[in-house]
Amino acid sequence: MHTRTDQRAYDIVEPYPPAMVESLRAVGYDLPMAVADLVDNSITAGARSLNVIFHWDGDASMIAIVDDGAGMTEERLIDAMRVGSSDPTEVRDKHDLGRFGLGLKTASFSQCRRVTVHTKSSRKKIATRCWDLDYVKQTKQWRILRTGTTQSDHFKLEIGTSGTVVIWEKLDRVVRDAQVDNPRHHDLFNERAALVEQHLGMVFHRFMSGIRSIKFCINGRPIKPWDPFLQNHEATQHPDSQSLSIGPDRVQVDCFILPHHSKLTPKEHADVAGPNGWLAHQGFYVYRNRRLLVPGDWLGLGVRKEEHYKLARIRVDLSNTMDDLWEIDVKKNTARVPVSIRKDLANLGRVTRERAVAVYRHRGKVISKGHGPKDSFVWEQRVRHGKISYHLNREHPLVNRVLERSGAERSATIALLRLIEESIPVPLIVLTSAEKPDQGSTPFEYTPSSEIYSVMTELFLALVASGLNKEEALRKLRSMEPFDRFPEYVQNLPATLEAKGAQ
Repeated sequence: MHTRTDQRAYDIVEPYPPAMVESLRAVGYDLPMAVADLVDNSITAGARSLNVIFHWDGDASMIAIVDDGAGMTEERLIDAMRVGSSDPTEVRDKHDLGRFGLGLKTASFSQCRRVTVHTKSSRKKIATRCWDLDYVKQTKQWRILRTGTTQSDHFKLEIGTSGTVVIWEKLDRVVRDAQVDNPRHHDLFNERAALVEQHLGMVFHRFMSGIRSIKFCINGRPIKPWDPFLQNHEATQHPDSQSLSIGPDRVQVDCFILPHHSKLTPKEHADVAGPNGWLAHQGFYVYRNRRLLVPGDWLGLGVRKEEHYKLARIRVDLSNTMDDLWEIDVKKNTARVPVSIRKDLANLGRVTRERAVAVYRHRGKVISKGHGPKDSFVWEQRVRHGKISYHLNREHPLVNRVLERSGAERSATIALLRLIEESIPVPLIVLTSAEKPDQGSTPFEYTPSSEIYSVMTELFLALVASGLNKEEALRKLRSMEPFDRFPEYVQNLPATLEAKGAQ
């Protein structure tokens, strides 16, 4: 039996507009995140070109996001400007980067008090709507203006056959009280533009390359994508790739080990470090429809970010049907691992970290005796009473030869070796390596070839003196540090020795 609801049984309590809009401003966006949220809408609209414009005019400065996407009809624009324009539980198009129907409004309100949208769909005239928070506060109603300001109308010229322009004015969170003729204020505005550029290059890097790439610009200048996995570098390792099931959906996971800094040029090392540096950008990278949500984190899997893990980066690809499972928020900058795959991701993370540590240590030549013949390495690592120390390998052919030839000075030679071992500035080395990893010199860097041959000759003669023939000594030399880095020198050594009459 159908029962009619008694209207006296409830009250309708509508949000108070002045208070509501101020609350929406406090969602927690910073400027780069807010711009990225608007870019999501442009990509969903099929844009092939985007331009973020930072227009300086003191406290009257403006920011505009221009795209050449499909645009909107006037009816669609009104709906898009509505606070809560879509139900986050509804099934969305698989390419849609939005979710809550709040991004345009909350992202804009977080940075400015007036947002104007001009949009044009194919064969339609330009439609305009404007939220002015001061006007809402004055009227105490959800009134959306049908016209923009004279300044915002200027950006209509940016629209071609179709497209959308979002203009932010009254940038109280960006340029409050800024003076147009103050160089410091202008520099600060430019610095914020640079942060936005860097953030977009990181978050949307996968949209900036490939066959269907999108052109991203800031003030008309192309934005450079940041590939956190350095996939085109020959020394990057891609040891594992797995597809994990979550109900009817699948999560694609790809593990990468970045090259040791000795394999990178200074520019490559600086670029791949990322906006926040090597230490911050290790761990899992969570993508939703190729859009980066989490730029490096161990996702609460019981691991802290450590210096020796910094080469480990793991890509996780989600579809937009998994938002609830991963607890994606309105800002799209956090994600939580579902219980059903926590163990799988933890195992992948552990294995990737172990491989990254091996590259971090062994490519840097801090190698323990278990990783090759004991006489191949000058230094060996020892652990005693839980403490790590480093010692000259007494079985190294050249060290052994020096000791055997020291004769009456043997005790002084041993004392010198012990003094060297006990005086290694390990804390300084670790600190310098962490703070300036690209400034450490490699073995024999900038050393004249004559000096390299001189040291190599002594080690060669020590190998021969140990009982190896010359061919065996050369083969051994090729695998010993640091001459494993100089195969051409080893190859030319016999001719050099012959020229000097040393053979």
